[in-house]
Amino acid sequence: MGKSCWVSLLENYYDRMGAGGFEVVFGGTDIGRNPTGNRHRYVVLRFDFSAFDDNLETLPERFEEYCRLVVRKALERNADLFPGREIQRILSPPSINAKLQELFLYAGDHGIPLYVLINEYDHFAKFAGGRLAAQRQLRPAPPRHRRGAGGHPHPDQLPLDRLDQPENFLSLLFYLGLLSIRGGEYGLPRLGIPNQTVKRLMYGYLRDAYDDVGPQNPKTRLKRESPSSRR
Repeated sequence: MGKSCWVSLLENYYDRMGAGGFEVVFGGTDIGRNPTGNRHRYVVLRFDFSAFDDNLETLPERFEEYCRLVVRKALERNADLFPGREIQRILSPPSINAKLQELFLYAGDHGIPLYVLINEYDHFAKFAGGRLAAQRQLRPAPPRHRRGAGGHPHPDQLPLDRLDQPENFLSLLFYLGLLSIRGGEYGLPRLGIPNQTVKRLMYGYLRDAYDDVGPQNPKTRLKRESPSSRR
Protein backbone atom coordinates (compact mmCIF):
# COMPACT_ATOMS: atom_id res chain seq x y z
CA MET A 1 0.00 0.00 0.00
CA GLY A 2 1.37 3.41 -0.99
CA LYS A 3 1.79 6.27 1.45
CA SER A 4 -1.01 8.36 -0.07
CA CYS A 5 -3.42 5.41 0.02
CA TRP A 6 -2.54 4.72 3.64
CA VAL A 7 -3.08 8.36 4.63
CA SER A 8 -6.44 8.33 2.84
CA LEU A 9 -7.45 5.18 4.73
CA LEU A 10 -6.58 6.79 8.06
CA GLU A 11 -8.51 9.92 7.17
CA ASN A 12 -11.63 7.95 6.21
CA TYR A 13 -11.43 5.87 9.36
CA TYR A 14 -10.77 8.55 11.97
CA ASP A 15 -12.47 11.67 10.60
CA ARG A 16 -15.61 12.35 12.62
CA MET A 17 -17.30 13.90 9.60
CA GLY A 18 -17.14 10.62 7.68
CA ALA A 19 -19.16 8.52 10.13
CA GLY A 20 -22.08 8.19 7.74
CA GLY A 21 -19.95 6.52 5.09
CA PHE A 22 -18.22 3.90 7.21
CA GLU A 23 -20.03 0.93 5.67
CA VAL A 24 -19.56 2.28 2.16
CA VAL A 25 -15.79 2.56 2.61
CA PHE A 26 -15.01 -0.33 4.97
CA GLY A 27 -17.95 -2.71 4.54
CA GLY A 28 -16.86 -6.29 3.86
CA THR A 29 -13.31 -5.70 5.11
CA ASP A 30 -11.57 -6.85 8.27
CA ILE A 31 -11.43 -3.23 9.36
CA GLY A 32 -15.17 -2.89 8.90
CA ARG A 33 -15.88 -6.10 10.78
CA ASN A 34 -13.69 -5.09 13.71
CA PRO A 35 -14.24 -1.38 14.34
CA THR A 36 -12.58 0.30 17.31
CA GLY A 37 -13.90 2.98 19.60
CA ASN A 38 -11.70 5.56 17.89
CA ARG A 39 -13.33 5.34 14.47
CA HIS A 40 -14.73 8.69 13.33
CA ARG A 41 -13.75 10.26 16.64
CA TYR A 42 -11.27 12.94 15.56
CA VAL A 43 -11.09 16.32 13.92
CA VAL A 44 -8.67 15.48 11.11
CA LEU A 45 -6.16 17.88 9.60
CA ARG A 46 -4.67 16.39 6.47
CA PHE A 47 -1.65 18.08 4.92
CA ASP A 48 -0.48 16.99 1.46
CA PHE A 49 2.82 18.55 0.40
CA SER A 50 3.10 16.78 -2.95
CA ALA A 51 1.79 19.80 -4.88
CA PHE A 52 4.71 22.06 -3.96
CA ASP A 53 7.23 22.75 -6.70
CA ASP A 54 10.96 23.32 -6.24
CA ASN A 55 10.88 27.12 -6.10
CA LEU A 56 12.58 27.71 -2.76
CA GLU A 57 12.21 31.48 -3.02
CA THR A 58 8.42 31.36 -2.76
CA LEU A 59 8.19 28.24 -0.62
CA PRO A 60 7.65 29.94 2.79
CA GLU A 61 4.75 32.05 1.51
CA ARG A 62 3.07 29.13 -0.29
CA PHE A 63 3.61 26.84 2.69
CA GLU A 64 1.97 29.31 5.07
CA GLU A 65 -0.99 29.90 2.76
CA TYR A 66 -1.60 26.19 2.12
CA CYS A 67 -1.45 25.26 5.81
CA ARG A 68 -3.78 28.13 6.66
CA LEU A 69 -6.34 26.79 4.18
CA VAL A 70 -6.08 23.28 5.65
CA VAL A 71 -6.69 24.58 9.17
CA ARG A 72 -9.57 26.81 8.06
CA LYS A 73 -11.23 23.94 6.18
CA ALA A 74 -10.98 21.64 9.21
CA LEU A 75 -12.49 24.28 11.48
CA GLU A 76 -15.35 25.04 9.11
CA ARG A 77 -16.13 21.34 8.58
CA ASN A 78 -16.37 20.91 12.35
CA ALA A 79 -18.21 24.13 13.06
CA ASP A 80 -20.33 22.39 15.70
CA LEU A 81 -17.19 22.17 17.83
CA PHE A 82 -15.70 25.54 16.94
CA PRO A 83 -17.97 28.60 17.24
CA GLY A 84 -17.50 31.32 14.64
CA ARG A 85 -15.71 33.67 17.01
CA GLU A 86 -13.28 30.93 17.97
CA ILE A 87 -12.55 30.14 14.34
CA GLN A 88 -11.72 33.80 13.78
CA ARG A 89 -9.48 33.87 16.84
CA ILE A 90 -7.63 30.70 15.86
CA LEU A 91 -7.03 31.99 12.33
CA SER A 92 -6.11 35.55 13.36
CA PRO A 93 -2.37 35.07 14.19
CA PRO A 94 -0.08 35.87 11.25
CA SER A 95 1.92 32.61 11.15
CA ILE A 96 0.74 29.03 10.72
CA ASN A 97 2.76 28.06 13.78
CA ALA A 98 0.75 30.48 15.92
CA LYS A 99 -2.53 29.35 14.33
CA LEU A 100 -1.78 25.73 15.18
CA GLN A 101 -0.84 26.67 18.73
CA GLU A 102 -4.19 28.42 19.16
CA LEU A 103 -5.99 25.41 17.70
CA PHE A 104 -4.17 22.91 19.92
CA LEU A 105 -4.79 25.00 23.04
CA TYR A 106 -8.50 25.38 22.31
CA ALA A 107 -8.90 21.68 21.44
CA GLY A 108 -7.05 20.66 24.61
CA ASP A 109 -9.12 22.94 26.82
CA HIS A 110 -12.39 21.63 25.36
CA GLY A 111 -11.53 17.95 25.05
CA ILE A 112 -11.57 17.94 21.24
CA PRO A 113 -9.39 15.11 19.86
CA LEU A 114 -7.26 16.07 16.86
CA TYR A 115 -5.64 13.77 14.31
CA VAL A 116 -2.92 15.29 12.10
CA LEU A 117 -2.01 13.49 8.87
CA ILE A 118 0.92 14.56 6.69
CA ASN A 119 1.31 13.13 3.20
CA GLU A 120 4.57 13.52 1.25
CA TYR A 121 6.39 14.90 4.28
CA ASP A 122 9.66 14.05 2.50
CA HIS A 123 8.73 16.07 -0.62
CA PHE A 124 10.80 19.05 0.47
CA ALA A 125 13.80 16.80 1.02
CA LYS A 126 13.40 15.42 -2.51
CA PHE A 127 13.61 18.72 -4.35
CA ALA A 128 16.10 20.26 -1.93
CA GLY A 129 18.30 17.19 -2.26
CA GLY A 130 17.83 17.22 -6.03
CA ARG A 131 18.93 20.83 -6.18
CA LEU A 132 22.03 20.07 -4.17
CA ALA A 133 22.81 17.03 -6.30
CA ALA A 134 22.35 19.02 -9.50
CA GLN A 135 24.94 21.47 -8.25
CA ARG A 136 27.20 18.52 -7.34
CA GLN A 137 27.65 19.69 -3.80
CA LEU A 138 27.44 16.32 -2.15
CA ARG A 139 30.39 16.73 0.19
CA PRO A 140 28.88 18.17 3.36
CA ALA A 141 30.79 19.83 6.13
CA PRO A 142 29.94 18.90 9.73
CA PRO A 143 26.67 20.52 10.87
CA ARG A 144 27.13 23.76 12.75
CA HIS A 145 24.20 24.20 15.08
CA ARG A 146 23.58 26.54 17.92
CA ARG A 147 22.40 24.04 20.49
CA GLY A 148 19.09 24.54 22.23
CA ALA A 149 17.18 22.77 24.98
CA GLY A 150 17.87 19.05 25.00
CA GLY A 151 20.83 19.45 22.66
CA HIS A 152 18.71 19.88 19.52
CA PRO A 153 19.41 22.55 16.91
CA HIS A 154 17.44 25.76 16.88
CA PRO A 155 15.12 25.81 13.84
CA ASP A 156 16.23 29.36 13.00
CA GLN A 157 19.70 28.00 12.23
CA LEU A 158 18.56 26.56 8.87
CA PRO A 159 17.26 29.53 6.80
CA LEU A 160 15.63 28.66 3.49
CA ASP A 161 17.82 31.03 1.51
CA ARG A 162 20.90 28.96 2.39
CA LEU A 163 19.58 25.44 1.83
CA ASP A 164 21.83 24.92 -1.17
CA GLN A 165 25.05 25.65 0.69
CA PRO A 166 27.11 22.49 1.25
CA GLU A 167 27.83 23.26 4.90
CA ASN A 168 24.09 23.06 5.57
CA PHE A 169 23.56 19.70 3.88
CA LEU A 170 23.73 17.52 7.00
CA SER A 171 21.73 20.10 8.92
CA LEU A 172 19.05 19.92 6.24
CA LEU A 173 18.87 16.13 6.46
CA PHE A 174 18.59 16.31 10.25
CA TYR A 175 15.93 19.03 10.08
CA LEU A 176 13.83 16.94 7.70
CA GLY A 177 14.15 13.79 9.81
CA LEU A 178 16.35 11.91 7.34
CA LEU A 179 19.11 11.78 9.95
CA SER A 180 18.85 11.48 13.71
CA ILE A 181 21.29 11.93 16.58
CA ARG A 182 22.67 8.51 17.50
CA GLY A 183 25.23 9.61 20.06
CA GLY A 184 28.20 11.92 20.40
CA GLU A 185 31.92 11.88 19.72
CA TYR A 186 34.53 14.51 20.60
CA GLY A 187 31.81 16.88 21.75
CA LEU A 188 29.93 16.71 18.42
CA PRO A 189 26.68 14.88 17.59
CA ARG A 190 27.01 11.60 15.72
CA LEU A 191 24.27 11.38 13.10
CA GLY A 192 22.78 8.22 11.63
CA ILE A 193 19.97 7.02 9.38
CA PRO A 194 16.98 6.43 11.70
CA ASN A 195 15.34 3.41 10.02
CA GLN A 196 15.25 1.14 6.95
CA THR A 197 12.53 3.19 5.22
CA VAL A 198 14.65 6.34 5.27
CA LYS A 199 17.69 4.29 4.28
CA ARG A 200 15.94 3.10 1.11
CA LEU A 201 14.68 6.63 0.45
CA MET A 202 18.17 8.14 0.68
CA TYR A 203 19.60 5.36 -1.49
CA GLY A 204 17.02 6.31 -4.13
CA TYR A 205 18.09 9.97 -3.98
CA LEU A 206 21.76 9.08 -4.46
CA ARG A 207 20.99 6.63 -7.25
CA ASP A 208 18.86 9.21 -9.10
CA ALA A 209 21.54 11.86 -8.68
CA TYR A 210 24.17 9.45 -10.01
CA ASP A 211 21.97 8.59 -12.99
CA ASP A 212 21.37 12.28 -13.74
CA VAL A 213 25.04 13.24 -13.59
CA GLY A 214 26.42 10.10 -15.20
CA PRO A 215 29.66 8.26 -14.48
CA GLN A 216 31.44 9.83 -17.46
CA ASN A 217 31.10 13.41 -16.27
CA PRO A 218 34.72 14.58 -15.80
CA LYS A 219 33.80 16.66 -12.78
CA THR A 220 32.22 13.78 -10.88
CA ARG A 221 34.06 10.71 -12.21
CA LEU A 222 36.12 8.96 -9.58
CA LYS A 223 39.78 9.02 -10.57
CA ARG A 224 41.83 5.97 -9.75
CA GLU A 225 45.25 6.66 -8.38
CA SER A 226 47.92 5.79 -10.93
CA PRO A 227 51.02 3.85 -9.92
CA SER A 228 53.21 6.87 -10.70
CA SER A 229 51.23 9.08 -8.34
CA ARG A 230 52.02 6.77 -5.44
CA ARG A 231 55.76 7.33 -5.74
